[in-house]
Parts: sequence; structure tokens; C-alpha cells
Amino acid sequence: MNYYYEIVDCVTTEFGDGHKYWVQHDVPDEVYTAAFNYKAMQFSNRVWAEKAGTVKFVKNRFEDLYDTCGIVYDIEEFFMIKLRAKALP
Repeated sequence: MNYYYEIVDCVTTEFGDGHKYWVQHDVPDEVYTAAFNYKAMQFSNRVWAEKAGTVKFVKNRFEDLYDTCGIVYDIEEFFMIKLRAKALP
């Protein structure tokens, strides 16, 4: 499972070079929440989880995840973020 983070603009310098999009690759399913990068999760507006061709929101400050069940409706936006994301150190 891969996690993609969109960092809030005002704290992008916390992650080194001021980059907004980050990815955490190959997180085993067994550790799920224990595998999150907590600093990245805390400073993110949105976080996506990608697994076996499906993409869902883990966190979204702009929409209610209970209403949408975490479904990503704008898959094109996600793919652009996926292309720009850098691996977390």
C-alpha cells in the first residue's frame, strides 16, 4: 500500500525543500496505522491510500469522509499528485 500526502502550504519547509506532495511506498497491510508518517499525517490537508489499483482518502480536511466513504472522485487530480510526489525520507 502507498500513502500520498498533500502538505499544508504554511508548513512545507518542515519537510526540507518546501515540496508539497510526498509518498510513502510499500507499507505492509499488517501495520496499517502504525506505518503512517505521523508528522506528514499531521501537517497534511489530504492523504490518499493506494492499494491494488484502488485509491481512497485516509484524510481529507475539505470533505466529510463518512459521507463519501473515502471515495476519490477526481482521479485525474490524484494521478497528477502521484507524478509530483517525492518519497519520504
